[in-house]
Amino acid sequence: MSNRIRLLGLDLDGTLLDNEKLLSKVNEDSIKEAMNKGVVVVPITGRPKSGIPDAILQLFHSSYIITSNGAVTTDIKAQRDIDGVYLKNQTVIEVFSEIQKINEKVEFEVFVDGIGYAQKQHFYNISEKYRGTPLESYIKNSRSPVDDIISFIASRENDITGISIMTESTFIKNRILNVLTEFHNIKITSSIPTDLEINAANAGKGLALLRLANSLGIQKSQIMACGDSENDIEMLEMAEIGVAMGNADEKVKLIADYITLSNEEDGVAHAINRFISCQPPLILTP
Repeated sequence: MSNRIRLLGLDLDGTLLDNEKLLSKVNEDSIKEAMNKGVVVVPITGRPKSGIPDAILQLFHSSYIITSNGAVTTDIKAQRDIDGVYLKNQTVIEVFSEIQKINEKVEFEVFVDGIGYAQKQHFYNISEKYRGTPLESYIKNSRSPVDDIISFIASRENDITGISIMTESTFIKNRILNVLTEFHNIKITSSIPTDLEINAANAGKGLALLRLANSLGIQKSQIMACGDSENDIEMLEMAEIGVAMGNADEKVKLIADYITLSNEEDGVAHAINRFISCQPPLILTP
């Protein structure tokens, strides 16, 4: 039994969702089939909780969801967080201060309780950036403006789940990366070529998935994960079967055990059919 897949982690954007940020009927049906075989299927995303589409919450209503790049794991059915890894206020303020020193146009957000907070001008810039795109409603539902971001950070109780840094070029992004190399208590990933996502060092999609597996009595050899971006690499490397989407970044494909079809071609369903549909239903003995 140890070699059967019992836990499936699925990234959302670029993986389970198509380019219009929608869940296809084919993917939905394949996930239901996997669940019916006893597989625990878990969305794992860089999005905060407030940015999860209703279709995802409905499909996984009896499961779990891992948000903010592995910082928070939520039992959806019980409506409570069961795992959380947070940044200290002082760390976030120091990161913000170092980024300001490079004197480049950067949009800076912090995430608390499933919502992204940005200074009013930054909030307006971010909203305008995604206006008219498939992400417009996501941004609208998951962001909130504040008058003074530093005062807001200082008022928190060391419960910040993540930082998002949006830049205008990979050149600026790399400048920021160089500045942040002195910080050893953070984890830096990316899902967009010009942006950075920062969490506590012991966050991460892979580590969160392993912690959930441990709590469920599931072995590492029984985990499969699908993803497409740099922030999915840890998760794919930690899973027994790491699946890269056909549309994945090349560095993701290089570390994958299997490359499926793209997110526009129901690549998740294809991977489920390849590795899980052949499994007999799981029968748990008392």
